[in-house]
Amino acid sequence: MAARGEGSSTARNRTGARFLDGPLPLERDAEGFRRGRACMALYVLSNSAANMIERVAVAAAPPAAVTSIEVWTTAAVSILFRWVQARLQARADGAGSAVKAEGRPAARTIELWHFAAAGLLGPVTGTHSFLTAMRLGGVGFTVAIVQTWSLWAILMGILLLKEKGSWRLAIGVPASLVGILLISTQQQSLSDVSAFLSSGLPWAVLASLCFAGSSVLIRRGLSRGADQGIGFVVQYLTASILLAARAAADPAPLASLGLARIGMIMCAGVLAGVVAMGFMYRALAMCPISKVMLISASYPAIVNVLSWAFLGESVTVTGIVGILLVTSSCVWTQVEND
Repeated sequence: MAARGEGSSTARNRTGARFLDGPLPLERDAEGFRRGRACMALYVLSNSAANMIERVAVAAAPPAAVTSIEVWTTAAVSILFRWVQARLQARADGAGSAVKAEGRPAARTIELWHFAAAGLLGPVTGTHSFLTAMRLGGVGFTVAIVQTWSLWAILMGILLLKEKGSWRLAIGVPASLVGILLISTQQQSLSDVSAFLSSGLPWAVLASLCFAGSSVLIRRGLSRGADQGIGFVVQYLTASILLAARAAADPAPLASLGLARIGMIMCAGVLAGVVAMGFMYRALAMCPISKVMLISASYPAIVNVLSWAFLGESVTVTGIVGILLVTSSCVWTQVEND
């Protein structure tokens, strides 16, 4: 979700690492940079298209149902990709693969609980909150606020993982909070507390915190020796099992959906969870994050333009200023931090 995106070292977008096993060697030539920027642009467009589909879906379907279908679809497609990759790798390596594995450090199974917790926090709670905020406040409003997850992830990394921070956080975080306030008050007065709280703001903030917490859990599990491929499976299986249990307890939201709407939601899940993240990982493999950060930062602006053009959502001058403030704060803070 990124909004749907979760950082280079902390697994971007609502879900963390998807189906690639790890970073590819950096191609530091001009052609690599050009291709990396193109991939990041495709990441932004894929995520934006997914958000448009999600906005239409949640207008007629409960966020819980949309969340379940997206998570199940993303999990199924991504696990299928991993299985195909493993089969192809096994054929390529042949008998020599066992010899190569002897020199690898053993993965620590006990650390996989981080991924199970990340599955509950990101794909389940975070995605549900994201879609609920989208339903109440609109897609442009939600994406602009949820993108602040990257700042909260940096702060959590400093507090919980003892990672190094940047002095820019002291400016970036307050500036982004001002931007959130401007975005949230573009349609109503701050003095109208009931309208303010029902605008979707609490859900958007909760989503950003969930995505940040999920990325930190993934980062901690990987740093302690957990296998990324197995961790991905644990993360999505945990989320899928919980959502399946909830659907069994209350099947009405899913039962009310027609095949056409289910297919539409599945397309959004593939676009955001597989296609977009695949482009993002390719971009980060080709060039440093600082080279593509500004392209990624265009995501909220593109979503707001698309939502205005196709969905009739309005955006005021105050909202535009707030979006620019939040986006620039996130970019400016992360460039040095990365």
